[in-house]
Amino acid sequence: MNRFCWTLIFLCFFYISLSQENYNLKININDSQSVILDSFSTLDSSSLRINQDTILNVSCVKNNLFYIEHNSKKYYLFLTKDTKLDVIVNLNDVVFQGEHTSFIYFLNDYFNFHQVSFKPILDSFSLYQTIDEFEILLYDFINNELFYFFQNHIRFQDLTDQSKAYFQTLIKYEYLNSLSTFLFEKSILDSKGFISSLNDVNIDLLEFATFEKSFNDTSYHDMAIFQNYIFNTLFLTLASKYNKKLQDFDDFQMFSIHFFNYMINHIPSHFFTYCVQKYVEKFAVFLQKNTINHLLLLMKEQKFDKNDIININNILDSNYIPNQETIVVDDVGIQNDFYIEDVDGKQVSLNMFKGKVLYIDIWASWCGPCRKQFPYSKDLKSRFSKKQLKKLKFIYISIDNDYSKWRESMLKLNLKGNHFISPASQSNSAGTYFGVSSIPRYIIIDKTGEIIENNAKRPSDNGIFFDLVKLLN
Repeated sequence: MNRFCWTLIFLCFFYISLSQENYNLKININDSQSVILDSFSTLDSSSLRINQDTILNVSCVKNNLFYIEHNSKKYYLFLTKDTKLDVIVNLNDVVFQGEHTSFIYFLNDYFNFHQVSFKPILDSFSLYQTIDEFEILLYDFINNELFYFFQNHIRFQDLTDQSKAYFQTLIKYEYLNSLSTFLFEKSILDSKGFISSLNDVNIDLLEFATFEKSFNDTSYHDMAIFQNYIFNTLFLTLASKYNKKLQDFDDFQMFSIHFFNYMINHIPSHFFTYCVQKYVEKFAVFLQKNTINHLLLLMKEQKFDKNDIININNILDSNYIPNQETIVVDDVGIQNDFYIEDVDGKQVSLNMFKGKVLYIDIWASWCGPCRKQFPYSKDLKSRFSKKQLKKLKFIYISIDNDYSKWRESMLKLNLKGNHFISPASQSNSAGTYFGVSSIPRYIIIDKTGEIIENNAKRPSDNGIFFDLVKLLN
Protein backbone atom coordinates (compact mmCIF):
# COMPACT_ATOMS: atom_id res chain seq x y z
CA MET A 1 0.00 0.00 0.00
CA ASN A 2 1.43 3.39 -0.87
CA ARG A 3 2.22 6.04 1.72
CA PHE A 4 -0.80 8.15 0.77
CA CYS A 5 -3.26 5.33 1.50
CA TRP A 6 -1.66 4.55 4.85
CA THR A 7 -1.96 8.21 5.79
CA LEU A 8 -5.67 8.25 4.91
CA ILE A 9 -6.30 5.19 7.07
CA PHE A 10 -4.39 6.67 9.97
CA LEU A 11 -6.33 9.92 9.86
CA CYS A 12 -9.31 8.06 11.28
CA PHE A 13 -7.82 8.57 14.71
CA PHE A 14 -4.56 10.49 14.44
CA TYR A 15 -3.98 14.04 13.32
CA ILE A 16 -0.77 14.54 11.32
CA SER A 17 0.55 18.01 11.97
CA LEU A 18 1.77 20.15 9.15
CA SER A 19 3.74 22.28 11.57
CA GLN A 20 7.17 21.31 12.88
CA GLU A 21 6.21 23.03 16.15
CA ASN A 22 2.79 21.48 16.79
CA TYR A 23 3.52 17.82 17.55
CA ASN A 24 3.68 15.42 20.48
CA LEU A 25 5.38 12.47 18.78
CA LYS A 26 8.42 12.30 16.53
CA ILE A 27 9.51 8.96 15.09
CA ASN A 28 12.97 8.50 13.61
CA ILE A 29 13.22 5.35 11.51
CA ASN A 30 17.01 5.24 10.93
CA ASP A 31 17.97 2.02 9.12
CA SER A 32 14.75 0.18 9.90
CA GLN A 33 12.39 -0.50 7.02
CA SER A 34 9.14 0.39 8.79
CA VAL A 35 7.19 0.23 12.06
CA ILE A 36 3.47 0.09 12.88
CA LEU A 37 1.93 2.64 15.25
CA ASP A 38 -1.34 1.69 16.94
CA SER A 39 -3.64 2.68 19.80
CA PHE A 40 -5.07 0.91 22.86
CA SER A 41 -8.44 2.26 21.81
CA THR A 42 -11.29 -0.21 21.27
CA LEU A 43 -12.90 2.14 18.77
CA ASP A 44 -9.99 2.56 16.38
CA SER A 45 -9.34 -0.34 14.05
CA SER A 46 -6.81 1.57 11.96
CA SER A 47 -3.05 1.58 12.30
CA LEU A 48 -0.26 3.45 10.59
CA ARG A 49 2.75 1.91 8.92
CA ILE A 50 5.59 4.40 9.12
CA ASN A 51 8.51 3.96 6.72
CA GLN A 52 10.25 7.33 7.08
CA ASP A 53 10.96 9.94 9.74
CA THR A 54 7.58 11.29 10.83
CA ILE A 55 6.18 14.08 13.02
CA LEU A 56 2.68 13.56 14.45
CA ASN A 57 0.16 15.27 16.69
CA VAL A 58 -1.67 12.32 18.23
CA SER A 59 -5.11 12.83 19.77
CA CYS A 60 -5.02 11.87 23.47
CA VAL A 61 -8.42 13.05 24.66
CA LYS A 62 -9.78 9.62 25.65
CA ASN A 63 -6.67 7.47 25.60
CA ASN A 64 -2.99 8.02 26.44
CA LEU A 65 -1.56 4.60 25.64
CA PHE A 66 -0.15 3.66 22.24
CA TYR A 67 2.43 1.23 20.96
CA ILE A 68 4.92 0.77 18.16
CA GLU A 69 5.38 -2.69 16.70
CA HIS A 70 8.90 -3.38 15.46
CA ASN A 71 10.37 -6.79 14.65
CA SER A 72 7.25 -8.48 16.08
CA LYS A 73 7.73 -6.77 19.46
CA LYS A 74 5.57 -4.06 20.99
CA TYR A 75 7.06 -0.90 22.51
CA TYR A 76 4.56 1.07 24.60
CA LEU A 77 4.13 4.85 24.57
CA PHE A 78 2.46 7.27 26.98
CA LEU A 79 1.35 10.50 25.30
CA THR A 80 -0.51 13.63 26.32
CA LYS A 81 -1.46 16.62 24.21
CA ASP A 82 1.52 18.53 25.70
CA THR A 83 4.07 15.71 25.32
CA LYS A 84 7.17 16.10 23.19
CA LEU A 85 8.37 12.52 22.74
CA ASP A 86 11.09 11.35 20.34
CA VAL A 87 11.11 7.67 19.39
CA ILE A 88 14.30 6.38 17.79
CA VAL A 89 13.82 3.10 15.98
CA ASN A 90 17.06 1.17 15.62
CA LEU A 91 17.57 -2.11 13.85
CA ASN A 92 17.15 -4.23 17.00
CA ASP A 93 15.48 -1.96 19.56
CA VAL A 94 13.59 1.28 20.21
CA VAL A 95 14.87 4.20 22.30
CA PHE A 96 12.77 6.95 23.91
CA GLN A 97 13.83 10.54 24.52
CA GLY A 98 11.90 13.52 25.89
CA GLU A 99 8.98 13.89 28.29
CA HIS A 100 7.61 10.98 30.36
CA THR A 101 10.59 8.85 29.29
CA SER A 102 11.01 7.24 32.72
CA PHE A 103 7.32 6.40 32.86
CA ILE A 104 7.41 4.97 29.33
CA TYR A 105 10.30 2.63 30.19
CA PHE A 106 8.43 1.68 33.36
CA LEU A 107 5.27 0.92 31.35
CA ASN A 108 7.20 -1.29 28.95
CA ASP A 109 8.48 -3.32 31.88
CA TYR A 110 4.99 -3.39 33.39
CA PHE A 111 3.34 -4.75 30.26
CA ASN A 112 5.99 -7.47 30.04
CA PHE A 113 5.31 -8.24 33.71
CA HIS A 114 1.58 -8.14 32.95
CA GLN A 115 1.88 -10.83 30.28
CA VAL A 116 3.98 -13.13 32.45
CA SER A 117 2.40 -12.65 35.89
CA PHE A 118 -0.79 -10.58 35.86
CA LYS A 119 -2.64 -11.91 32.81
CA PRO A 120 -2.57 -15.56 33.97
CA ILE A 121 -4.26 -14.43 37.20
CA LEU A 122 -6.94 -12.57 35.25
CA ASP A 123 -7.52 -15.53 32.95
CA SER A 124 -7.87 -18.00 35.81
CA PHE A 125 -11.35 -16.90 36.90
CA SER A 126 -12.95 -20.07 35.51
CA LEU A 127 -11.08 -22.08 38.18
CA TYR A 128 -12.94 -20.34 41.02
CA GLN A 129 -16.52 -20.96 42.08
CA THR A 130 -17.27 -17.73 43.92
CA ILE A 131 -16.49 -14.06 43.44
CA ASP A 132 -15.06 -13.95 46.97
CA GLU A 133 -12.41 -16.56 46.14
CA PHE A 134 -11.41 -14.79 42.95
CA GLU A 135 -11.43 -11.33 44.55
CA ILE A 136 -9.13 -12.47 47.39
CA LEU A 137 -6.65 -13.86 44.86
CA LEU A 138 -6.80 -10.70 42.76
CA TYR A 139 -6.56 -8.34 45.74
CA ASP A 140 -3.59 -10.21 47.21
CA PHE A 141 -1.76 -10.19 43.90
CA ILE A 142 -2.23 -6.44 43.38
CA ASN A 143 -1.28 -5.54 46.95
CA ASN A 144 1.72 -7.84 47.11
CA GLU A 145 3.42 -8.75 43.82
CA LEU A 146 2.21 -5.79 41.76
CA PHE A 147 2.79 -3.26 44.54
CA TYR A 148 6.28 -4.68 45.08
CA PHE A 149 6.98 -4.38 41.32
CA PHE A 150 5.79 -0.77 41.34
CA GLN A 151 7.60 0.40 44.49
CA ASN A 152 10.90 -1.34 43.70
CA HIS A 153 11.17 -0.56 40.02
CA ILE A 154 14.48 1.04 39.12
CA ARG A 155 12.69 4.10 37.72
CA PHE A 156 10.15 4.54 40.53
CA GLN A 157 11.96 7.56 42.05
CA ASP A 158 11.97 9.29 38.65
CA LEU A 159 8.21 9.00 38.10
CA THR A 160 6.16 12.17 38.41
CA ASP A 161 3.08 12.34 40.63
CA GLN A 162 1.00 12.51 37.45
CA SER A 163 2.54 9.28 36.15
CA LYS A 164 2.05 7.47 39.46
CA ALA A 165 -1.58 8.59 39.66
CA TYR A 166 -2.21 7.46 36.08
CA PHE A 167 -0.74 4.02 36.74
CA GLN A 168 -2.65 3.53 39.99
CA THR A 169 -5.92 4.40 38.24
CA LEU A 170 -5.02 2.02 35.42
CA ILE A 171 -4.62 -0.78 37.95
CA LYS A 172 -7.94 0.17 39.54
CA TYR A 173 -9.69 -0.43 36.22
CA GLU A 174 -7.77 -3.67 35.68
CA TYR A 175 -9.17 -4.76 39.05
CA LEU A 176 -12.75 -3.60 38.39
CA ASN A 177 -12.77 -5.06 34.90
CA SER A 178 -11.56 -8.40 36.26
CA LEU A 179 -14.26 -8.53 38.95
CA SER A 180 -17.05 -7.51 36.59
CA THR A 181 -15.87 -9.98 33.94
CA PHE A 182 -15.86 -12.80 36.49
CA LEU A 183 -19.45 -12.01 37.53
CA PHE A 184 -20.67 -11.48 33.97
CA GLU A 185 -19.13 -14.66 32.54
CA LYS A 186 -20.29 -16.75 35.50
CA SER A 187 -23.83 -15.40 35.18
CA ILE A 188 -24.16 -16.46 31.52
CA LEU A 189 -22.19 -19.70 31.81
CA ASP A 190 -25.35 -21.81 31.63
CA SER A 191 -26.68 -20.98 28.15
CA LYS A 192 -30.08 -22.49 28.97
CA GLY A 193 -30.62 -21.26 32.49
CA PHE A 194 -28.76 -17.96 32.43
CA ILE A 195 -31.90 -15.79 32.30
CA SER A 196 -33.20 -16.95 35.67
CA SER A 197 -29.67 -16.94 37.13
CA LEU A 198 -29.42 -13.16 36.57
CA ASN A 199 -31.76 -12.68 39.53
CA ASP A 200 -29.15 -14.07 41.93
CA VAL A 201 -25.96 -12.26 40.88
CA ASN A 202 -24.18 -10.69 43.86
CA ILE A 203 -22.87 -7.31 42.74
CA ASP A 204 -21.84 -5.96 46.17
CA LEU A 205 -18.23 -5.54 45.00
CA LEU A 206 -19.30 -3.41 42.03
CA GLU A 207 -20.35 -0.20 43.73
CA PHE A 208 -22.63 1.83 41.49
CA ALA A 209 -21.26 5.10 42.89
CA THR A 210 -17.80 4.07 41.67
CA PHE A 211 -19.30 3.21 38.28
CA GLU A 212 -20.88 6.65 37.94
CA LYS A 213 -17.69 8.46 39.04
CA SER A 214 -15.61 6.49 36.52
CA PHE A 215 -17.04 8.57 33.66
CA ASN A 216 -14.90 11.45 34.95
CA ASP A 217 -11.73 9.49 34.09
CA THR A 218 -11.81 10.44 30.42
CA SER A 219 -8.18 9.43 29.78
CA TYR A 220 -9.26 5.76 30.01
CA HIS A 221 -12.53 5.92 28.07
CA ASP A 222 -11.25 4.23 24.91
CA MET A 223 -9.35 1.43 26.63
CA ALA A 224 -10.72 -2.11 26.36
CA ILE A 225 -10.53 -2.77 30.11
CA PHE A 226 -12.50 0.41 30.85
CA GLN A 227 -15.23 -0.12 28.27
CA ASN A 228 -15.60 -3.76 29.25
CA TYR A 229 -15.98 -2.72 32.90
CA ILE A 230 -18.66 -0.20 31.93
CA PHE A 231 -20.67 -2.76 29.96
CA ASN A 232 -20.37 -5.56 32.54
CA THR A 233 -21.30 -3.34 35.47
CA LEU A 234 -24.21 -1.71 33.65
CA PHE A 235 -25.64 -5.08 32.61
CA LEU A 236 -25.23 -6.75 36.00
CA THR A 237 -26.56 -3.76 37.95
CA LEU A 238 -29.67 -3.41 35.78
CA ALA A 239 -30.31 -7.15 35.93
CA SER A 240 -30.01 -7.27 39.73
CA LYS A 241 -32.27 -4.25 40.20
CA TYR A 242 -34.83 -5.11 37.51
CA ASN A 243 -38.36 -4.73 38.88
CA LYS A 244 -39.51 -8.14 37.66
CA LYS A 245 -38.09 -11.60 38.26
CA LEU A 246 -36.46 -12.81 35.04
CA GLN A 247 -37.67 -16.27 34.12
CA ASP A 248 -38.02 -16.78 30.37
CA PHE A 249 -37.34 -15.37 26.89
CA ASP A 250 -40.26 -12.93 27.08
CA ASP A 251 -38.86 -11.47 30.28
CA PHE A 252 -35.44 -11.15 28.66
CA GLN A 253 -36.94 -9.18 25.75
CA MET A 254 -38.35 -6.59 28.12
CA PHE A 255 -35.12 -6.49 30.09
CA SER A 256 -33.12 -5.98 26.88
CA ILE A 257 -35.31 -3.04 25.91
CA HIS A 258 -34.90 -1.67 29.44
CA PHE A 259 -31.10 -2.05 29.12
CA PHE A 260 -30.96 -0.14 25.80
CA ASN A 261 -33.29 2.62 27.02
CA TYR A 262 -31.36 3.07 30.27
CA MET A 263 -28.07 3.15 28.38
CA ILE A 264 -29.33 5.92 26.08
CA ASN A 265 -30.64 8.02 28.96
CA HIS A 266 -27.97 7.55 31.64
CA ILE A 267 -24.48 6.92 30.27
CA PRO A 268 -22.31 9.06 27.96
CA SER A 269 -22.99 8.51 24.26
CA HIS A 270 -19.31 7.69 23.75
CA PHE A 271 -20.01 4.18 25.11
CA PHE A 272 -23.17 3.41 23.13
CA THR A 273 -21.52 1.56 20.26
CA TYR A 274 -19.34 -0.66 22.46
CA CYS A 275 -22.22 -1.56 24.80
CA VAL A 276 -24.61 -2.40 21.97
CA GLN A 277 -22.01 -4.42 20.09
CA LYS A 278 -21.06 -6.37 23.22
CA TYR A 279 -24.73 -7.01 24.02
CA VAL A 280 -25.59 -8.40 20.59
CA GLU A 281 -22.37 -10.46 20.44
CA LYS A 282 -23.38 -12.15 23.70
CA PHE A 283 -27.15 -12.34 23.35
CA ALA A 284 -28.17 -12.11 19.68
CA VAL A 285 -29.44 -15.69 19.68
CA PHE A 286 -31.85 -14.83 22.52
CA LEU A 287 -33.27 -11.62 20.98
CA GLN A 288 -36.66 -11.73 19.32
CA LYS A 289 -37.52 -9.69 16.26
CA ASN A 290 -39.44 -7.04 18.19
CA THR A 291 -36.44 -6.37 20.43
CA ILE A 292 -34.10 -6.19 17.45
CA ASN A 293 -36.39 -3.69 15.70
CA HIS A 294 -36.46 -1.56 18.86
CA LEU A 295 -32.67 -1.57 19.02
CA LEU A 296 -32.22 -0.70 15.35
CA LEU A 297 -34.65 2.20 15.73
CA LEU A 298 -32.75 3.52 18.77
CA MET A 299 -29.47 3.39 16.87
CA LYS A 300 -31.02 5.31 14.01
CA GLU A 301 -32.46 7.93 16.37
CA GLN A 302 -29.19 8.32 18.25
CA LYS A 303 -27.37 8.77 14.93
CA PHE A 304 -24.98 5.84 15.33
CA ASP A 305 -22.25 5.77 12.72
CA LYS A 306 -23.54 4.07 9.58
CA ASN A 307 -20.73 1.51 9.56
CA ASP A 308 -21.42 0.66 13.22
CA ILE A 309 -25.09 0.05 12.41
CA ILE A 310 -24.13 -2.21 9.50
CA ASN A 311 -21.68 -4.13 11.70
CA ILE A 312 -24.22 -4.63 14.51
CA ASN A 313 -26.92 -5.59 12.00
CA ASN A 314 -24.60 -8.20 10.53
CA ILE A 315 -24.00 -9.71 13.98
CA LEU A 316 -27.75 -9.82 14.58
CA ASP A 317 -28.47 -11.39 11.19
CA SER A 318 -25.81 -14.06 11.58
CA ASN A 319 -26.95 -15.07 15.08
CA TYR A 320 -30.71 -14.51 15.02
CA ILE A 321 -32.64 -17.75 15.57
CA PRO A 322 -36.46 -17.51 15.60
CA ASN A 323 -37.98 -19.26 18.60
CA GLN A 324 -41.43 -20.20 19.80
CA GLU A 325 -41.94 -17.02 21.74
CA THR A 326 -41.48 -14.77 18.70
CA ILE A 327 -44.75 -13.04 17.76
CA VAL A 328 -45.64 -13.52 14.11
CA VAL A 329 -48.85 -12.15 12.63
CA ASP A 330 -49.34 -13.38 9.08
CA ASP A 331 -46.83 -11.85 6.67
CA VAL A 332 -47.59 -8.26 7.64
CA GLY A 333 -48.47 -7.05 11.09
CA ILE A 334 -47.59 -4.85 14.00
CA GLN A 335 -45.32 -6.75 16.34
CA ASN A 336 -45.50 -5.51 19.91
CA ASP A 337 -44.80 -7.23 23.18
CA PHE A 338 -45.95 -4.53 25.59
CA TYR A 339 -49.03 -4.55 27.79
CA ILE A 340 -52.17 -2.64 26.75
CA GLU A 341 -55.85 -2.86 27.67
CA ASP A 342 -58.82 -1.49 25.75
CA VAL A 343 -61.68 0.52 27.30
CA ASP A 344 -63.48 -2.73 28.19
CA GLY A 345 -60.54 -3.96 30.28
CA LYS A 346 -59.50 -6.57 27.74
CA GLN A 347 -55.79 -7.14 27.11
CA VAL A 348 -55.19 -6.53 23.41
CA SER A 349 -52.46 -5.95 20.86
CA LEU A 350 -51.86 -3.37 18.17
CA ASN A 351 -51.89 -6.28 15.71
CA MET A 352 -55.61 -5.54 15.29
CA PHE A 353 -54.54 -2.52 13.20
CA LYS A 354 -52.29 -4.40 10.80
CA GLY A 355 -52.19 -2.79 7.37
CA LYS A 356 -52.94 0.69 8.79
CA VAL A 357 -50.71 3.66 9.46
CA LEU A 358 -50.77 4.46 13.18
CA TYR A 359 -50.22 7.83 14.83
CA ILE A 360 -49.77 6.96 18.51
CA ASP A 361 -50.15 9.45 21.34
CA ILE A 362 -48.59 8.42 24.70
CA TRP A 363 -50.26 10.55 27.37
CA ALA A 364 -51.62 10.63 30.95
CA SER A 365 -54.53 12.32 32.71
CA TRP A 366 -52.20 14.36 34.93
CA CYS A 367 -50.10 15.70 32.01
CA GLY A 368 -50.91 19.34 31.21
CA PRO A 369 -48.88 19.49 27.95
CA CYS A 370 -50.68 16.33 26.78
CA ARG A 371 -54.09 17.97 27.27
CA LYS A 372 -52.98 21.10 25.39
CA GLN A 373 -52.23 18.98 22.32
CA PHE A 374 -55.69 17.36 22.14
CA PRO A 375 -57.45 20.26 20.32
CA TYR A 376 -54.64 20.18 17.75
CA SER A 377 -55.13 16.43 17.45
CA LYS A 378 -58.83 16.94 16.61
CA ASP A 379 -57.91 19.57 14.01
CA LEU A 380 -55.25 17.29 12.51
CA LYS A 381 -57.71 14.43 12.14
CA SER A 382 -60.23 16.70 10.44
CA ARG A 383 -57.73 17.52 7.67
CA PHE A 384 -57.78 13.97 6.32
CA SER A 385 -60.41 12.74 3.88
CA LYS A 386 -62.69 9.79 4.69
CA LYS A 387 -60.68 7.69 2.24
CA GLN A 388 -57.43 8.60 3.99
CA LEU A 389 -58.87 7.91 7.45
CA LYS A 390 -59.64 4.35 6.38
CA LYS A 391 -55.87 3.86 6.12
CA LEU A 392 -54.91 5.91 9.21
CA LYS A 393 -55.67 5.33 12.87
CA PHE A 394 -55.19 7.75 15.76
CA ILE A 395 -54.16 5.69 18.81
CA TYR A 396 -54.20 7.10 22.34
CA ILE A 397 -52.29 5.10 24.97
CA SER A 398 -52.50 6.38 28.54
CA ILE A 399 -49.74 5.48 31.01
CA ASP A 400 -51.98 6.28 34.00
CA ASN A 401 -51.80 3.88 36.92
CA ASP A 402 -55.25 5.04 38.08
CA TYR A 403 -57.87 3.56 35.72
CA SER A 404 -60.69 5.75 37.06
CA LYS A 405 -58.79 8.99 36.32
CA TRP A 406 -58.04 7.71 32.81
CA ARG A 407 -61.73 7.02 32.12
CA GLU A 408 -62.80 10.32 33.68
CA SER A 409 -60.37 12.24 31.47
CA MET A 410 -61.55 10.48 28.31
CA LEU A 411 -65.15 11.50 29.02
CA LYS A 412 -64.28 15.07 30.00
CA LEU A 413 -62.05 15.65 26.95
CA ASN A 414 -64.50 13.94 24.57
CA LEU A 415 -61.61 12.81 22.43
CA LYS A 416 -62.58 10.52 19.55
CA GLY A 417 -60.20 7.74 18.61
CA ASN A 418 -58.88 4.38 19.70
CA HIS A 419 -58.16 4.50 23.42
CA PHE A 420 -55.98 2.12 25.43
CA ILE A 421 -54.19 2.10 28.76
CA SER A 422 -50.74 0.74 29.55
CA PRO A 423 -50.00 1.58 33.20
CA ALA A 424 -46.49 2.85 33.87
CA SER A 425 -46.32 0.45 36.82
CA GLN A 426 -46.36 -2.51 34.42
CA SER A 427 -42.82 -3.81 33.80
CA ASN A 428 -43.68 -4.31 30.11
CA SER A 429 -45.56 -1.04 29.64
CA ALA A 430 -45.77 0.84 26.35
CA GLY A 431 -43.69 3.59 27.94
CA THR A 432 -40.88 1.15 28.63
CA TYR A 433 -41.13 -0.44 25.18
CA PHE A 434 -40.90 2.86 23.32
CA GLY A 435 -38.28 4.30 25.69
CA VAL A 436 -40.51 7.18 26.78
CA SER A 437 -38.76 9.54 29.20
CA SER A 438 -41.29 12.40 28.93
CA ILE A 439 -44.81 12.92 27.65
CA PRO A 440 -46.55 13.63 25.44
CA ARG A 441 -44.70 11.33 23.06
CA TYR A 442 -45.85 10.58 19.52
CA ILE A 443 -44.95 7.51 17.49
CA ILE A 444 -45.60 6.64 13.84
CA ILE A 445 -45.94 3.01 12.70
CA ASP A 446 -46.35 2.21 9.00
CA LYS A 447 -48.60 -0.34 7.28
CA THR A 448 -46.04 -3.13 7.67
CA GLY A 449 -45.81 -2.65 11.42
CA GLU A 450 -42.42 -0.93 11.34
CA ILE A 451 -41.82 1.96 13.73
CA ILE A 452 -41.00 4.81 11.36
CA GLU A 453 -40.59 7.53 13.99
CA ASN A 454 -40.23 6.94 17.72
CA ASN A 455 -40.38 10.65 18.56
CA ALA A 456 -42.65 12.10 15.91
CA LYS A 457 -43.88 15.68 15.52
CA ARG A 458 -46.70 16.84 17.77
CA PRO A 459 -50.21 17.52 16.39
CA SER A 460 -49.53 21.25 16.80
CA ASP A 461 -46.66 20.97 14.28
CA ASN A 462 -48.05 21.51 10.79
CA GLY A 463 -45.41 19.19 9.37
CA ILE A 464 -46.97 16.08 10.92
CA PHE A 465 -49.84 16.20 8.41
CA PHE A 466 -47.45 15.88 5.47
CA ASP A 467 -45.41 13.16 7.23
CA LEU A 468 -48.54 11.04 7.58
CA VAL A 469 -49.84 11.76 4.06
CA LYS A 470 -46.59 10.41 2.57
CA LEU A 471 -47.15 7.07 4.34
CA LEU A 472 -50.75 6.85 3.14
CA ASN A 473 -49.89 7.15 -0.55
